[in-house]
Amino acid sequence: MLNFGIEVEGFNVKSQHLVDKLNEVGLLKVARSKGIGSNTTELENLTADDHIKHNCWKLTKDNSIKPTDRWPVEIVSPILSNLSKVETLFEGLATTKFQVNSTCGFHVHIDARSLTWKDCLLVAENYYNHQNWFDVYTGRVDNKFCLPVSIVELYSCKSKLHTDALPRYRALNLWPLHCYGTLEFRQHGGTLSYDIAAAWIMLCQAMVEERKTIRRHKLFGLLSSLDSRTKSLVQELHARNFCIDRKLEVVAEQF
Repeated sequence: MLNFGIEVEGFNVKSQHLVDKLNEVGLLKVARSKGIGSNTTELENLTADDHIKHNCWKLTKDNSIKPTDRWPVEIVSPILSNLSKVETLFEGLATTKFQVNSTCGFHVHIDARSLTWKDCLLVAENYYNHQNWFDVYTGRVDNKFCLPVSIVELYSCKSKLHTDALPRYRALNLWPLHCYGTLEFRQHGGTLSYDIAAAWIMLCQAMVEERKTIRRHKLFGLLSSLDSRTKSLVQELHARNFCIDRKLEVVAEQF
């Protein structure tokens, strides 16, 4: 599994209570960034990258989350290498009144430092070719914070070092490549389910790791074993005669 990070958006829990509850379940380094209140730990008022340096989880403000008067928050992970801490996070959230709605997202960053710029473009092309599938899988369309991938935009950029010129709010965001070395998958909506979160993380991992063969192998076949939600969507898409590659492929007959 490639290293990755997550961003969980939600609301309805005061920040100090959220910190306390996440500490109780074993996420011992949880701190707030500026704008979300003070903290009694040495990690208070983190800057943008300090949570990575300190290997801690960070609570930060996100003005896109509504309602704004019910403690909207984005929970940002440190660099992760497996799903254990993700499961711990969702266990902790389940002990609170944490809520999500249509304004919330669940974002996944995948380590792409070992990828060439051509590799990154291939991941983006594959996402573009499977956009219909992702629209149905996530149910998150017509959202200004995760617009469809634009191939024209991507090919206007010449290298990983110049992605700061790209817009951030795409379903697959390549902007972080120049500063964090990650690809950010933004299309999934907020969730309170560890199983759903884990399936999305594994799907994003597969899009990067299988980038060179994803066009030849059916995406559904690759991912349908992840969870029951994916399996049911595979059946739904087959019934509706969706094309999993806009130009070349149709849904596998076995589905």
